[in-house]
Order: sequence, then C-alpha cells, then structure tokens
Amino acid sequence: SSSSSSSSSSSSLPASTHESSSSIYMDLITDNASPLVLHWGVNKIGSGEWVRPEDAIWPSGTDVVGQASLETKFRKCGEEDKDETCDLEVGGAKVPLQRITIAVPPKDHDQISCLTFVLRSDDGTMWYKDANNNFKIPLPLSSDDASSASSSSPSSSHAVKGSSSKKPVNGTEAVREASALDDISRQIVDVEVNSSQWTLMHRYNRAADLLSEILNGYYEPMPSEDAISRIFVWLRYSATRHLTWQRNYNTQPRILSAAQDRLTNTAARVHGRYGGEAQEWARALLSTVGRGGDGQRIRDDILHIMHRNKIPEKKGTWMEQWHQKLHNNTTPDDVPICEAYLSFLEANGDRQRYWRVLADNGISRERLEGYDRSITEEPEFWPEKKDALISEFRQYLGVLKAVHSGADLQAAAAAASARVPAAARGFLGYVLGHMGDSQTLPMMEAAVEARTEIGKAMVGDRELLYLDLALEGQVRQAAERGVAGGGVWGPPPF
Repeated sequence: SSSSSSSSSSSSLPASTHESSSSIYMDLITDNASPLVLHWGVNKIGSGEWVRPEDAIWPSGTDVVGQASLETKFRKCGEEDKDETCDLEVGGAKVPLQRITIAVPPKDHDQISCLTFVLRSDDGTMWYKDANNNFKIPLPLSSDDASSASSSSPSSSHAVKGSSSKKPVNGTEAVREASALDDISRQIVDVEVNSSQWTLMHRYNRAADLLSEILNGYYEPMPSEDAISRIFVWLRYSATRHLTWQRNYNTQPRILSAAQDRLTNTAARVHGRYGGEAQEWARALLSTVGRGGDGQRIRDDILHIMHRNKIPEKKGTWMEQWHQKLHNNTTPDDVPICEAYLSFLEANGDRQRYWRVLADNGISRERLEGYDRSITEEPEFWPEKKDALISEFRQYLGVLKAVHSGADLQAAAAAASARVPAAARGFLGYVLGHMGDSQTLPMMEAAVEARTEIGKAMVGDRELLYLDLALEGQVRQAAERGVAGGGVWGPPPF
C-alpha cells in the first residue's frame, strides 16, 4: 500500500491504496466538518492528461461534469457499513469522518497510472488543491503483476535504467516508469507548443512547478536524476536561444525576476534534498537561468539614466526602443546589448564596435528587429555625455548581470559575500583581483582552492552554488585564454 496526505486549515485528507481480490481500492477519508465533493479523473499510462475513467470504477452517486471530469460526494462514514470506524477522537471530542472508496478492477490496472483530483465544498464556494496543483495518488502494482515480476524469467524482465535497485521488474512496472518519464517530457512539449502566450517568466514558473512535483514524489518510480535532467535539457535549450523567449505577452522585470527567484530557490532545495547525479543536475540547472533579484531596478534605473542625462523618450530612437524593451520584456539579451552600447561609447560612437560585440554574443540585426518591442535603430552618440554615460551604464550592466547572469563572477561574489567560508575568502579575493591577467595559472589555482572550500558549504545554498558555477566558468575562460595566447605555458603546440 501507499499513502499521501494534504491539509487545509485544521482538516486533513489521508489517502491510501490497498488490494483485495485483485482489485485496487483507493480510500479517501476526511475529518472536514463541512460536506465535501471529490472532483476527479484519472491519468492513463503514457499520458498526463486528465481523463474520465470508465463507469465501472465510479462510486455510487457519481455525476459527470464536463468532458473529462466526475464528481462524487463524500458519504458520512458508517452510512453504508454500520461496522465502520466512523469517529476520530481529538482532545476527548468525537470528530465525524467522511469517506469515498474507488475500486479499480484488474482489467484497468495496466491502463491507469494514477487518480488525479481536487476537492470542493458542497456549495461550491471553496476549492482545495495541493498548493497550485492537483492531488495525485499513483496506482500501485497489483499482486498479480508483482507475482509475475518475481516469477518472470530474465528474458522477460529488465532493470530500470538509472534505478539504484538492480532487481528485475515486469513489463507493467516498466510501462509505469516510462509513463512518468514521458509525462515530464509531454508536459514540457505541451506548454512550449500549445501556449498562445509564453515568455521566460512562464517557462521558469512551469519548471519550478515540475521541480516541486519531483520533490513531492509525483513522478516515482522514475529516478530523480532522470527527471531533473529533462528539466535541465529544456532550460539549456532555452538559454541557448533555441526556444522562444516571448510570444504574445509582456512581462515586467520585477515579475520575471520573481519567477527566476522561485525557480532558482526550488533548484537549490532539490540540490539540498538529493545526492549523486540528481544533485549535479540541480547544480547544472542553475547555470541556465539568472538568479533573479531586484528586477524592478532594470525598469527604474534606465529611466533615471535617461532623465539625468537629458535623453528624451523619443520614438524612433535607439535609446527609446531599448528602453521600451527593458520595460516590457527584459531578457538575457539585454546584457550583451548593454555591453555593445558601452563598447560603442568607449570607441567614440563607432557603430562597428557595437555590431561586433552583438555578433560575438549571437545577436544579429534580425534578432533585434524580431523582438516584440523591436530595436530597429542604431545608437546615437553624444560626445559631451560620453563619460557620464559610460559610468552610468557600467553600473547598469551590473544591475542587468545581477538579474540575468547568475554565473557572472562579480555579481555572484556580491550576492554570496555573507556566506563565503572564511577559508575561501583570500582565494576568492585573489581571483577577483586578477581576472584577465596574462599569467593565468596563479588565478586558476586560487579559483580551484576557493571552490574546494566553498564546496564544503554549498549544499542547498543558492548563492554559493552560483558562486561555484562562476568560479568554474572563470577557470575555463582562463584556460582557454592561456592556450590561445600562450599564457604561462608558452605558444600552443599547434
């Protein structure tokens, strides 16, 4: 048997599954004082879609609601069976119980993966969910399935890929695991393909939902590392611009950064919960999304810069077009756009420098023009404002990196400053002071030492995880720079 529970206010809903005469029974019992109604359906194996089951498993008094749902009223315990235990004693007082039992006959064991449901009050004024999700009760294997698993020959059984257990499992259990695997992928594909309104904010919130469901065991018996790896691959495709960042929806920076905070904090919890490969996938996942933070500053500070430097909010100018993009849908592209503008200013208005920096970061003219708030113009140069704008936009670049570039070393070090272990501080300080040095080996050694000390304290700590990722990136960049330019090793052998 298996069980799960959730509570609302002081009420609870224990749910259990058990087997009798080859049927699987799912019992839901509540001590809620008001009459409740079960709004329910099932998930079929191989699909996460909410569907209506065949009427053979409907309890008495079940009504059809819409295309895919059923509703069944909880009955008072003892109403049908006078021998039932129908009261719960709490603090000396008798608390009456309500109950529903759903029986799944053997012919449906290989068709249904779980019961999925929400609850509502009898008058429809209150709805109860598992946070923002549906409740789910996975169907266990029947004894027939289990016995066939134990008696099956090696040729008709296999070990679940990625499972810590090496024992053979039968076909039904394998199908159930494949169903869980497919369910995560199916949900990802569904939202990417079928959402008419879709942005990074929506993607990050959905990824956080899936990670929370993994933490709550929704996709068992699928190994956690397999589940998390699928979310990493999805977000990696997003980070490398292979998925759309905006479709028919505008997101204010503070709302985007809130979604980033939610996702990255959930990923950190996953890192703290699991070990081994699952933990490594959770850490890698953080490299695909900025840490979030104070997104509102992206919106506010660009206006302050424009006003302080008397740059008009004039349609048809580069600055105003970028300002509108920042206000309505900031993305990680805004970091290289800011870097390109700074390069343009430092080169006294050389637009070739602007385009070169953008090209080095994979941003073409077509991409700029393809934004919902398109950037079709080239930047303007004001010689008398050059120095002030360079100073202002260097600071603004820090704001953008703090939100969008979790693996930026300076931003990560600032965010984690209060958490850095004492033994790592000297090494970290050396790295920060020698980034870009031609002699790369001392800086790389300091970064490795800093990572060693940080690694002892970073489990489940988002800020230290980002700092570790940033130091890893710095070592990689230094190694590449050393090989390309000779570094401490002399000219490359090729």
